[in-house]
Formats: sequence, C-alpha cells, structure tokens
Amino acid sequence: MKYKTNFLSKVIFRIDFDKAELGKLKGFAKDIENDFPIIEEQKGESGVINFNFKTKELQQETSSLTTWNLYNKDRTIKIQTQPHFLIIEFFKYSDSTELTPNMGFVSKFIKAFGIKTINRLGLRYINEIKIEDKKELLDWTPYINSALLGSIDFSQKNKKAIARSMGGIVFKEDFGNINFNYGLWNSAYPNVISEKMFVLDIDAYSKFPIDTDGLNLIELVKEYNKAIESVFESSIEDGLREVLNK
Repeated sequence: MKYKTNFLSKVIFRIDFDKAELGKLKGFAKDIENDFPIIEEQKGESGVINFNFKTKELQQETSSLTTWNLYNKDRTIKIQTQPHFLIIEFFKYSDSTELTPNMGFVSKFIKAFGIKTINRLGLRYINEIKIEDKKELLDWTPYINSALLGSIDFSQKNKKAIARSMGGIVFKEDFGNINFNYGLWNSAYPNVISEKMFVLDIDAYSKFPIDTDGLNLIELVKEYNKAIESVFESSIEDGLREVLNK
C-alpha cells in the first residue's frame, strides 16, 4: 500500500558484528561525503562488570569508546557506528524506496572493515499515530484492529482510568522474528492519558548469523520490509487509511 502521509516517528536499520577496527572510518566517511557530508565524533567509555569467583567480588572494567555519527545535508538521516554495530536512523521517511538506496552505504562499510559475519540484522518501524480528537481519547475502533484494543475495552468496562496500555506479540518468520509492540504508550506517564496517540512498533530481526559473502542486502531488507508492512496493514482499519491518504 502507498499512502500520502504516515505517522512514522523513526525508522531504524541496524547490524551487529564482531569488533571492527574503525581506524579507517575517516576514509570511509570521505568516500560517502557527497551524501553524508557532516561527521561528528563522540568520546565516551564502555564498562563491563564481571564476578570474580575467587574473591567473590564484582569487578568493573572500563575502556574508551568512540562513536561516529554521519549525517546527510539536512540531518534527516544519521549513520551511527561503534566497533560492534552500525545503525541508520531515518527521521523523515516517506516510504521504503528511501531505505534500499542506503543499503549501498552499508555494503561499502561491510567491505571497508572486512566484516565477515553479521551477528544480528534488524529493521524497525515506529509509528506514533496521533488523531486530533480531545473528546474520545480512548476510542480507536475506526482506526485500529479491534483485536488490539482488548485491554482498553477491559479498562473502560471496569471504569478504570488508564495511564498506559501496551501489548506485545513475537511473530515467527523464515528470516527470524518480528517483535510487535502496540498500544497507548502515553508520554505523560504516570499521569492519565491526555492525548490521542496509538503506537505500532514493529521490529524485525534475524534469527541466525548472516554470512556477508555474496549477501544481497537489498533483497533481504525487502523481505523484512514486506513482513513489517503486512503486520501494519493487518493492524489498521479503513478509517486510518483515509487519514493516511489525506
């Protein structure tokens, strides 16, 4: 389905891998600077807590950590990387045609840093559906599949005020899992809900490590995207489709 607008607050693509030496990061950034001309370096620390069975004490180890952030010209797309992962965040997103061209940068990164195995690959769509209706804050029947509204109905029948109402399902797919969280998140929690917003958070991720040799990343991402769109479409009603096409 194609819509004229959307309620996506963020789209996130992520790969996790064994530690990569990012000493060549500036060279990689130079290679893609026409598309991502802004580069920022952040210094920090990472820590690990281990239990020493001999001394029966907790020991904390810290090490310096550099995070690199690369932005496109209008800062609507960010590439963030550390030695163990790479993330692409889309802050302004029309449809999946924006996603696949950026897989070329991921492929360049994999090649530049000699990444042989992707331990985890994920694609996540966070929809924050906001409707202008201050009178019926809890009535989502025209917009959301009634099967996802059970906890709201339960609360209303018992005349209980709601501060938050979230549900979750993990779907099994051939490529891995889809972690689907939905409901009334309520950014003003623990206060009672005061705005009409429903969250559909759909996170697809791999089940097994992925060999990068001969990997067709674009086709794999298309498979993830198709599964996510299927969950989204089954979650909404025609009332929301009308809003999306205004």
